[in-house]
Amino acid sequence: MGMLGMCLTGSVAAAPGTDVVVLANGDRITGEIKGLERGLLTLKTDALGTVEIEWAKIGRIETQQLLEIEDSAHKRYLGQVVGTGEDGSLQIAPSRGGVDSQLAMARVVRISPLSDDPWEYRLDGNVSLGLSAASANEDRQVALSAEVDYRDQRRSVEASYSGARTQSANNPDVQRQDAQFTYRSFSRESGFWAAAVRVSTNDQLDLRLRRQAGGGVGHYWLRDAKREFSGLVGLVVTRERYRGDHSREQLEGMLQGRFDVYRQGYPEIDVSALMTLYPSLSVSGRVRSEWSLEARVELIDGIYYELAYRRSQDNKPPGGDSRRIDWSLTTSVGYEF
Repeated sequence: MGMLGMCLTGSVAAAPGTDVVVLANGDRITGEIKGLERGLLTLKTDALGTVEIEWAKIGRIETQQLLEIEDSAHKRYLGQVVGTGEDGSLQIAPSRGGVDSQLAMARVVRISPLSDDPWEYRLDGNVSLGLSAASANEDRQVALSAEVDYRDQRRSVEASYSGARTQSANNPDVQRQDAQFTYRSFSRESGFWAAAVRVSTNDQLDLRLRRQAGGGVGHYWLRDAKREFSGLVGLVVTRERYRGDHSREQLEGMLQGRFDVYRQGYPEIDVSALMTLYPSLSVSGRVRSEWSLEARVELIDGIYYELAYRRSQDNKPPGGDSRRIDWSLTTSVGYEF
C-alpha cells in the first residue's frame, strides 16, 4: 500500500462515520458502506469521497447496518454483521431472530444495505462515442451508445441505446439504431422475471421499424465476484415494417443467454457476451438472432476503451430480396459513472 496506506490510516480513520472497513494489511477506513457488486465494495467517506475497494483485499467489516448479503450459491441473508472470525467468515445475526449464520467472505458476491439510501447511490451508467474515417472511399462512421441502470435488492431497471451512422461518397447513408427498456424482479433465490420494450431500425436489413414488447423468466446459473451466467425464456409480440411497405405482426419465442467476466485491479476489464434467439410462433420456420460481444478496458479512472461486435440475422425477412445478415465492429472511448 505504501503512501496510499499511510493516507488511508492517517486521514480516513479519524473521519466520522458508522462503518469501518479493515484491510488485510490492517489499515482501517471509516465511512458508510453503500454496497458490494462485482467484487468491489463501495464506501462513502468524508475525506476521500466515495471509494471502491476490492473485496478480496478486505480483512473484515464493522457495521451496524441492516444488510442483505448474497453468497455464490444464490442464498440471501438478511441481518446484521455482528463479527468477523479469524478464518475470514462473517457472523450474521438474522433480522427476525434465530441462530446466527457463518458465511465465508470469499463466498460473498453482493451486499445491499436495507435502508433508505438516496437513489443516486444505486444508479450506474456509461456513455461511449466512436469515430472512424477512411480516405480511400471517404467513409465516415459515428457510433454512440449509452446505458443507465438502477438496482436495489429486489429489482433492476435498465435503459439502453446504441446507434451507428455510416456516410459514404459512393453509397447512401446507412443507419442502425436500437433502444430498450428492461425491468427485472429478483426472487429470493437465483431466479428472476423480466419485462422489456424495444425499438430498432436497420437500413442494412431494410428494416424501417421494429417494435417489441414481452417478458419471461430467467435464472442465474453462475454468479460470483468475477463471473455471471444467466438464461432467459419468454415470449414477445413483434411488429415490423420493412422497405417496400412490407409489414408483419407476430408472436415470437425468446431464448437468451448472457455471460459476463470481470477483472478488478488496474486495468479493470469487463467482457460481456449476449445471444438471443427469436423463433417465430406465427411464421413457420422463421428464426431471428441477435449476437453481441463487448470488451471494455479501463484507461484511467472512469474512462474506458471499448471494442464491440454485433450481428443480426433473419432467415425469412418479409421482403424477399432483403439482406439476411448484418454485422458491425466498432471501437469507442467512453465514460462510466
